[in-house]
Amino acid sequence: MNCFRSVAAAPLFALLAAPLLAGCMETMAQGMVESDMRARSASLAAQGNPVLPTAEQRAATAKFESQFAVFGTDPAKLELDRATPCALAPEKAFEMLRGVSHAEFVAAQRAAATSTITMLTDLKAVRVGLLSGQCGPDGPIGPAILVGSYRDIMRISVNGAPHVTVTNGVARVEGVWINGKRDGAFSTVQMISSNQLSAGQSGALQEQVHDWAYLNEITNSPTAIYSYDEFHAGKPGRLSVTFSRNPVSGIYSTMVSERLDDSYSIMTNYSGNRLASEQRTKNGKLHGWLVIQPSVYNDIAIPGRRICYQNGEEVKALDCPSS
Repeated sequence: MNCFRSVAAAPLFALLAAPLLAGCMETMAQGMVESDMRARSASLAAQGNPVLPTAEQRAATAKFESQFAVFGTDPAKLELDRATPCALAPEKAFEMLRGVSHAEFVAAQRAAATSTITMLTDLKAVRVGLLSGQCGPDGPIGPAILVGSYRDIMRISVNGAPHVTVTNGVARVEGVWINGKRDGAFSTVQMISSNQLSAGQSGALQEQVHDWAYLNEITNSPTAIYSYDEFHAGKPGRLSVTFSRNPVSGIYSTMVSERLDDSYSIMTNYSGNRLASEQRTKNGKLHGWLVIQPSVYNDIAIPGRRICYQNGEEVKALDCPSS
């Protein structure tokens, strides 16, 4: 619809034209935002992947590029429906798929919960099977390709009104399992999509559908997460490299996480091929300097920042120990 032609054609109906013009301005603003976001996404895609500093990290990039050429951001290409089901208890199936025990996952979610935000996983939604390899009573035996699905639920209370985000994921996990534990190099490809639910006029939860088609397109587009990790008898190793991609919403992020010991880690984040931030953690909490690099967004320069954290709390300090 040509907004201005529609308004100009009805000069005698000013009372009707005013809200129509407001609607046209909103449509134009949405169009400008959508155009800017699509252009930014295309720019990030054109940059390619970051050149990581070590040979080990660059090997993860090469593995990602090889797998992304096959799977992209399409959940169907992970071939969940072709997998031979594994007869596992739900908790064991969860552990085989997610790389952490159900009890540990629940404990972490409870620790992160607040008075207004709670998170949980739906064990009944967990489904696992093998594309290759052998499945025993404790999961895969030796080298295998495992594929499965899961569902996580986040509840948020906004001014007393419930809002729920349901995240459905399909994951393809390749590696070696020994005695039911991951051991050695692993690659994991996940495709996740989310639905937002909120209370309707009757109070019952219903799926949110936006008037703006682009928002619905973003909501319905899956995000692909490719992770490359080392495990030793089920415990995470030193290095983890993760690539997250969603061309519709403009997600082109890469994260490198290095465990220094059982307590300390360093995380480096890239946007496109550009270094975006660096941070240190102690026992899973920010500890030391969080360094945010300067950037440019829609031709607007955004300055960098250095923020000091001590045991997860932001503090004002000139000296910021990381140990």
